[in-house]
Amino acid sequence: MIIRPGKTAGQHVPYAVGMFDPSDDSYIINQIGGRSPFGDYLCGLGSSYAVDVLPNGFGRSWYAGSQITLPDGLGKAWYMRDRESGNVWSAFFSPSCESADEYELRYLPGQVSVYSLKNKIASRLTIAAAAEGSFEVWRVELENRSAKDRTIEFTTYVQPYVGSALEA
Repeated sequence: MIIRPGKTAGQHVPYAVGMFDPSDDSYIINQIGGRSPFGDYLCGLGSSYAVDVLPNGFGRSWYAGSQITLPDGLGKAWYMRDRESGNVWSAFFSPSCESADEYELRYLPGQVSVYSLKNKIASRLTIAAAAEGSFEVWRVELENRSAKDRTIEFTTYVQPYVGSALEA
């Protein structure tokens, strides 16, 4: 704990709560609130497109230095819903604010992958910035680990942010 001038306290985290995986050199974060010490930005060499993905699920996208999603990081979201029970959750902690039974975030060059287990549904969402191009790719994998058949809806949205440098 660091006590700052003015008698305010805050937690100081010099590096993310995480570790390297020796099998693929990815950096793994398994606690919400941890950050990658190498940064959260994904981009391809020579590309004008960049993606910021935080461990809690907030994210932003840029093209040629201009933001194309909301600056507060809430311009994108990923949700799952079980049709039978009506339960709604996200692969990330945000925006649903539901903790998963298991949670792991892996940063590799140019991509981030979040694994979570919630309501006996395992999910892996991988987000990558195109090596050559101005776009990002999302790959979703879902696995039913319950004893019965389930129907899961996966929903995502992107809310564009049009600043003064971009036109809609």
